[in-house]
Amino acid sequence: MEERMEARAAAERREERMLLEQAMEAHRRGNPAEAGRLRDSLRSPVGKRDREAGVRKDLGKKPAQPLPPRAKIQHLRQAAEHLQAAGYPDYADKARKEAERIIEQTRKDSAKDANPELTDKINKLSRQVEELREQVRRLKEEKREAKPPMDKERRPEPPPAEPRPQ
Repeated sequence: MEERMEARAAAERREERMLLEQAMEAHRRGNPAEAGRLRDSLRSPVGKRDREAGVRKDLGKKPAQPLPPRAKIQHLRQAAEHLQAAGYPDYADKARKEAERIIEQTRKDSAKDANPELTDKINKLSRQVEELREQVRRLKEEKREAKPPMDKERRPEPPPAEPRPQ
């Protein structure tokens, strides 16, 4: 059934192309009345096909599905960058605030659905990770302070360059 519909649509498109070519040829020959008649007949098959299919141009598309929060946030942040670059800082701020609002709402929603025991473990692990990061930062700082910069006197001498054969 679907193949028949596709074949019929293809045949109608061929007929429309043929009518359009004939209308253009009549116009080139200087016969506007014939070109107008062909143009009018061209409109008829299209309208007929759309009426038979029950298609309206604005209703033929599927409605857009709502984006997940992560995608919305990404799009809003990108929009904020573009708005800022275009010279619309107020709109960029609004986009950033909306992204932050969605983030907060997502956090609240996930907190409602979360297992309290699991949430406590995650929070404990997050604190431990932050403590480890701080310790690593302090150790790097101590290492940097303890290691004096190398001066010319302490640097090893490069090996002498070998003479190149001519």
